[in-house]
Amino acid sequence: MRVIIHALFWLTLTCWIALVVAPGLTGMTAFKVLEQEGATIPKYQAYFADDPTGMSRLAAGLVTDPLFRLTSLAQWILAPLAVVLCLIEFRPLRMSSGWAQAFRLPLLVAALGLVIYHNAVMGPRMAHELETYRSAAASMDRPASEAARARFDEDHTLAESLYSIRLLLLLGAVVATAGANAVASPRPRSGRSS
Repeated sequence: MRVIIHALFWLTLTCWIALVVAPGLTGMTAFKVLEQEGATIPKYQAYFADDPTGMSRLAAGLVTDPLFRLTSLAQWILAPLAVVLCLIEFRPLRMSSGWAQAFRLPLLVAALGLVIYHNAVMGPRMAHELETYRSAAASMDRPASEAARARFDEDHTLAESLYSIRLLLLLGAVVATAGANAVASPRPRSGRSS
């Protein structure tokens, strides 16, 4: 039972880290490729007539948006699951102890807090501003589009920082978990033979 719970914890933590990293890597790759290829979307062509970089950015956002939403949704499940599994290991089964275990739980709880804040507060606000920006751009309403884009960019900058902090917290949890395992593992005795 202990081994299964610990394996589930590692699997959950690994998947959570992958979901934090994936959106950033996908966004950077999509933007670079779509800009190099000169991607255009007919509906926005008039708005971005003199701004191919803006068109590429909008196209990259449209391509990656479903992934961002999916990874955010999956973190609603993985983040609480990682905390629950950590609590199970910490208390009833006493699978690991010491300073490393004491650091692991707060790191995971802080990362869970960032998931809740992003998914419940920032994410919906950013989605609204993004939709406003796209709709206004499609209808050539430049003032409304630029205002929505500015609000989105402000949140996006903060979101990137919070994602980086979340990743650091999770990597800290990896180190703490490995440290807790090292402390809990019995060391082999070395004997001398004469």
